[in-house]
Order: sequence, then C-alpha cells, then structure tokens
Amino acid sequence: MEVLIAVGIFALVFGVLYFALASRAPVAEEAIQRRLDSIANQPKTAARLRLYDAKEDTFWETVANFFLGDKREIPAAYSKVGRLLHQAAYRGERAIRIFWGLRIFLGLAFGFGGLFWAFLFRASIQDVMLLAGAGGAAGYMLPYLTVRRKAKKKSLGNEGNTTRHLGSDRRLCGSGNGC
Repeated sequence: MEVLIAVGIFALVFGVLYFALASRAPVAEEAIQRRLDSIANQPKTAARLRLYDAKEDTFWETVANFFLGDKREIPAAYSKVGRLLHQAAYRGERAIRIFWGLRIFLGLAFGFGGLFWAFLFRASIQDVMLLAGAGGAAGYMLPYLTVRRKAKKKSLGNEGNTTRHLGSDRRLCGSGNGC
C-alpha cells in the first residue's frame, strides 16, 4: 500500500513540474500566420483534369469503342444510364462512353478472374461456369451499383432541401395568408 502511495505522489509531483516547466505552444496568431506563410509559399498546381477538357480517349473509352463501335453519338437506348450518370454528377456523352467501357472491362476481368480461380482449385465444369458467370456479373454490375448509390445519395440530399422548403411554404399557406 505504501508503494502505491509513493508512486502516486511521485507521478503527481512530476506531472505538475512537467506542466509548469514544459515549453508553451506558440501564440495562436503566430501559428496561424506561419501556416498562412507556408501555404502562400507552396507552388500553385494545375486544376484537376476535367473529362471534357481532355483531347484523347481514355482506356475505358477505347474499350467501349471496341465493343460498341466508334460512334461519337450515344444511342437513345443509353439515355437512362445517361440520366443516372447525370444525377451522380458525371455529365456528358463522354461519361457514358467511359461508364460502358468500365462496365464491359470489369465484366470481362472479373469473369476471367472467376475462371482463373476455378482452375486454380481444380473445380468441376459446373463450378467453373458458375464462378466465371458470377464474376462476370459482379464486374458488370459493380459500376452501375456504384453510380446508382452516388445518384441516390445526391438526390436524397436534394430532396431533403426541397421537403424543408415545401414544409415552410405549407406553414405559411396554412396560416391563412391567402396562398
């Protein structure tokens, strides 16, 4: 018991001494000014590359052009995907081509990955077909699910604002203001 009391007093004394004698942090204004100076001295970098600014095709566009044809105009059949991409903040026809190229590439890559996995473990033919099909389906659906989740997240954020404004309008109109 005496040992615990001695250790406690020792810790208390040295803790108080440490806080009393330790160097203080610089004044907040000086720290802020040093940080602003360091930011000002950093070289300016170019802005992020925008899809519509790039002149050459990306790898995903090359894949889409290979499988869907080298058409610069997107058929009307892809308008639902275009609308979904627009809701998820990926705008333009180029985004649609990149989306389809990514979707096709990942479908093939995951399908071949499933084949490799099945052959690695010497699976039966049924399992080989199942793993290849499941991998291909997963790779094909992954970009769509990601974009759909992002579009839903953005649209839910906007609906909350709309509902809030509508709710305030209902209160104003419901109070007999002649709306």
